[in-house]
Amino acid sequence: MSNPPRDPRPVLSGDRVTLSPLRAADKRAFRALVSRNREWLEPFGASDPLAAPQTGSFAGALREAKRAAKHGRSLGWALRLGGSAAQPQAPAAVLGQVSLHSLTGGAARQGSIGYWIDRGFSGQGLATEAVRLALDHGFGEAGLHRIEALVHPENAPSLALLRRLGFREEGMRERALWVRGDWRDHVVLALTEEEWAPESRNS
Repeated sequence: MSNPPRDPRPVLSGDRVTLSPLRAADKRAFRALVSRNREWLEPFGASDPLAAPQTGSFAGALREAKRAAKHGRSLGWALRLGGSAAQPQAPAAVLGQVSLHSLTGGAARQGSIGYWIDRGFSGQGLATEAVRLALDHGFGEAGLHRIEALVHPENAPSLALLRRLGFREEGMRERALWVRGDWRDHVVLALTEEEWAPESRNS
């Protein structure tokens, strides 16, 4: 019997957080997490203006996320409390998500990063550590050369997080993303493999 194909989203462990794929067992807790953070996320949450209302199952979403990873379109992880120092016996509850998406290969080898964390855990450096783990993987095993982020100009915490990790601002992209029923301008920040220095990873 042949072994099942390896999931291209490895478990990434830091000191305090772990990134790992969402599991079927996360369904109830994840939906509760999204529900209690709806107002926290809504002001900056982008969506597809032409997409139909979400009616698919949680299991279907998990399958699509794994399929997108296998085909090199995106890599998405659940952000969990508890890192390598804690050595958890089982995946901890989900506190947010981190993704490398819109991935392209060839001459560009680039992608975008997205992330969010439970409001109750914001401001503790956990999201910064999680994004750092994803960047290490993106510039390492995933083989990316450039990673960019689009951030609403009023999202001060997200802008500060990226600046701490060495991202530089490239300007404003007009009407870049559909947010709250309209096309909104977003700040473009970017980082290349050459700029991802040890001092950025350990700051």
